[in-house]
Amino acid sequence: MKKLLIAAMMVAGLAACSQESKDATKNAAQAIASDAKAVESHAASAVSNAADNAAAATEKAASAAVGAAKETADDAVAKAREAAEKAKESTK
Repeated sequence: MKKLLIAAMMVAGLAACSQESKDATKNAAQAIASDAKAVESHAASAVSNAADNAAAATEKAASAAVGAAKETADDAVAKAREAAEKAKESTK
């Protein structure tokens, strides 16, 4: 009878350990899932910020290019006017 009681206590102890292991595994899985969601959210935010920064940089570069093109065009018009004046004066 003693042996049966000892065997029953051992089975109960193993069952308890098994439940603890299941709970620990479940908690670990939930923590990993939570961490994965946090990383995903952070990554999405970082990609969004990078896209916004790229758009702003592109807009700034385009604006600078337009300004440089306008300045070059203005210089070309001024030089053309000077050349026309010189040509006009040389024909007098």
